[in-house]
Amino acid sequence: MSLDRRLREGLGRIAAGIDPDVDWHLRRAVRGARRRVVLRRASATLAAAAVIITSLVIAPRALDALSSLTRRPPAGHPVPAVAEPTTVGNQAIAGTYRRSVPAGDLDVRSNHLAGRWIIELRPEGTMAVTAPASFTGVLSGSQFQVGADTFRTTLFIQDVCSNLPVPTYRWTRVGERLKFTPIDDRCGARVAVLASGPWVSGG
Repeated sequence: MSLDRRLREGLGRIAAGIDPDVDWHLRRAVRGARRRVVLRRASATLAAAAVIITSLVIAPRALDALSSLTRRPPAGHPVPAVAEPTTVGNQAIAGTYRRSVPAGDLDVRSNHLAGRWIIELRPEGTMAVTAPASFTGVLSGSQFQVGADTFRTTLFIQDVCSNLPVPTYRWTRVGERLKFTPIDDRCGARVAVLASGPWVSGG
């Protein structure tokens, strides 16, 4: 028997002894693939659940922190000196008043305050002020607030009385006359205008 024939017969016997069982190997591969898909889906589900739980726990805390920051006044921004106007209280002296400021006081002379002044006190807490022609200060944006017998105002706070606290006066009204008496005002110019004499109702 030739060598070539012996080799073919030997390989034939070896091949006959091997059972490839293709179906078994295929089923095994499919099962492995399914397990890997299930594991990947489970991992994705757990990751999504973790994200949801984290958002439910952390998000409210973040919102609370943001809310607390927005409730605080920004650094460097002053708190408004005059509280929210009370229309009912302001109505007690609402109207237009006039008076003449004499020229004798030093604060009056140095700030050119002498002459005829007119103030209009509006119920919403704003003041319209008309000054003598010689006065060149800022009059716009003035506000006031009336208590039972107290009066607070931001008049002159932008220039003549800048960097000083908002003052407090006591007010009294008899007929057409309105009088302010300083309780706490460090600005002599404002005291001279408001409190050196009575204000008379009318333009």
